[in-house]
Amino acid sequence: MHFSETHIELALRHSLFDTYQQLSPRKPISHSVVVVQIDEDSLKKLGQWPWPRSYIAQIINNISAQKPAAIGVDILFPEADRLSPQLQKPALINAGIPANAPYFNKLPNYDVQLAEAISHAPVALGVAALANVSPLQNNGVTTPMLQIGDDASTLALHFSAPLRSIQTIDTAAQGHGLIIKSESPVLRQIPALARIGNLADGTAVLMPNFAIEVLRIAANESALAVRTKDHAIRAVDIGKQARIPTDANGLWWLYFSNFNLREHISASSVYAHQFDAHFFTDRIVLIGFNTLVGGVLGFIEYGYLIDLANPIIFASLVFIVQLAVNLSIAQQQERHLQIALQKSREQQLLIASELNAAKRIQMGMLPNAEALLKNESRIEVAATMQPARSIGGDFYGFCLLDTHRIFFIVGDVSGKGLPASLFMALTKSIITSAVQLHQGDPAKTLIHAAEQLGTQNPEALFVSLGAGLLDLQNGHLTWCNAGHEYPLLLKAQDASLHSLRYQGGPALGVVDDFPHQNASWQLAAGDTICIVTDGMSEAINSDLDFYGADRLQQCLQRMMSLILWGLPIKQMTSAF
Repeated sequence: MHFSETHIELALRHSLFDTYQQLSPRKPISHSVVVVQIDEDSLKKLGQWPWPRSYIAQIINNISAQKPAAIGVDILFPEADRLSPQLQKPALINAGIPANAPYFNKLPNYDVQLAEAISHAPVALGVAALANVSPLQNNGVTTPMLQIGDDASTLALHFSAPLRSIQTIDTAAQGHGLIIKSESPVLRQIPALARIGNLADGTAVLMPNFAIEVLRIAANESALAVRTKDHAIRAVDIGKQARIPTDANGLWWLYFSNFNLREHISASSVYAHQFDAHFFTDRIVLIGFNTLVGGVLGFIEYGYLIDLANPIIFASLVFIVQLAVNLSIAQQQERHLQIALQKSREQQLLIASELNAAKRIQMGMLPNAEALLKNESRIEVAATMQPARSIGGDFYGFCLLDTHRIFFIVGDVSGKGLPASLFMALTKSIITSAVQLHQGDPAKTLIHAAEQLGTQNPEALFVSLGAGLLDLQNGHLTWCNAGHEYPLLLKAQDASLHSLRYQGGPALGVVDDFPHQNASWQLAAGDTICIVTDGMSEAINSDLDFYGADRLQQCLQRMMSLILWGLPIKQMTSAF
């Protein structure tokens, strides 16, 4: 029997439900579920998120080797892995490497590695349910849902479109379940199923909740069943093993337990294979950030879920008790939040102070052109650098090798922030020693640096570099490009702009033992060389438009006349 509720009655019902949750949370009585947390310790050991998908693949492989009942991956992969070396292929081709070069066969594809790991394991992937968006094609696999009674498609909650992982990864999984954002700040119910798409155009399909899909895989069932009666959804059946009661719209009440009482393990420990034999055997494993799964899989341990409806006769008593409990809890939470907020502010100030100090140190490592070239009239050098964060991985440098030769270099480390800045410092140190060892030869310097970085790069970072050697007596320029933006030459004779392209090589750290080669150009008096990192062409304005290489070249051509009139290059660089 179903009674309609007023707003007051519903508020009282929720209050009583919340009180039961706080005063008497469910106690785990079995250990069939284990949570793999991507927690703070994992981020410290494996690096900031997102990780290369080869890491997730390794975690799944380590779990799968112990034959778990099911693995739920509560992470979306809607785009290709930008950290995958295989995605560097277009950039390498643009850098001049032939498309059929054998080096490309050595570049791994992290998306393929993750898909292979998923395909050999009982994995369910999450699918985000999107509301109020333009319809998207739901081309992925969905679990068959048998309907017993009325058409559940007209009764279940409706969402416009799904957001799935890329096809390579999505099709490798055995199951796909919806991850639905709660409209309420307090999570009490989740949809056991929902309709994706429109009934009118025939694109509508029923999809189960992510948790139910994980349970289906664990139960080794090929389909689910939806039971309806009297124009209302009543339950979702997982074969003959379990029945999940729902309300009329398919919502499922959650009964949380204390997460600390559940068995969980850090993702970094799983990645490093630091767990006991048979730890995951025949267990349901959940991987993700959100680890409050007590209610999600509670019915495994407690049987059917019971709806704690509030009889109206106890409404006044419930309201008074709930008011007192909530007031006490609210005051206690407020004190804890104030303490936590103060600590957070202090930590932020400390971090900001340390990052500012790191930025000053990093900027202090860059050469000062006015000081180093104050007595040199044959060349003028100006540079500017603005990290994407407080600190970053871009750098530049130059030095006079003798009375007539100057060596200069510009680099860009993959990634941003502290890891990139540390790798930048290492790269710059290696380059400094290599320049002296090889008398400023750009190609030999980069080859030497690549060999040294290959033995000191546990995070598999890479750095694009452009190195040049300029003879100030005759204007002869020797240049070596390793995956970097090509220099732009602004000729003084006719104010024309040229890109100094040639068949360069990949960034250092991408391909081992690459034979980098030099290229040469003859410069004339008054010519200007402009070298930038990809941060210039990929800069984004408030309208989310990229600055772009074409706009950069147009800007340089407009400024060429200013150079001819003698405007100092440093002022132009700052204005640019």
